[in-house]
Amino acid sequence: MWQRKQTIYLILVVFLMVIATCMATYVLLKVASGVIAALAAVTIFLFKKRQQQIRMCMAGQVLLLLWLIYFCVVHFYVNHAATRLPFYLVLPVVAYLMFRMAQAGIRHDENLIRSADRIR
Repeated sequence: MWQRKQTIYLILVVFLMVIATCMATYVLLKVASGVIAALAAVTIFLFKKRQQQIRMCMAGQVLLLLWLIYFCVVHFYVNHAATRLPFYLVLPVVAYLMFRMAQAGIRHDENLIRSADRIR
């Protein structure tokens, strides 16, 4: 479980989203960051169910995109803050990329298992 590269990516997602939870100013963003971190943590322990891991990675990606959309709407349209963007806005973007890389690693493992089953 811990030797897989996608586990490292998912651990990074957990850390990034915990940091984003601490730094976010809006309550809904804090809650969403916590949910995404929990989703990534649960995904780590589903290493025997690769299809479910892939679906949970997709769900995490969708949640991160919704997080970013909500942030942009609140920051630019509700608060009318066209000034500097906060640092923690970068964290979900990096977490999204880590989810994508974890999903690619899981798909690679799934293809490897399928090819090994064909040989037998």
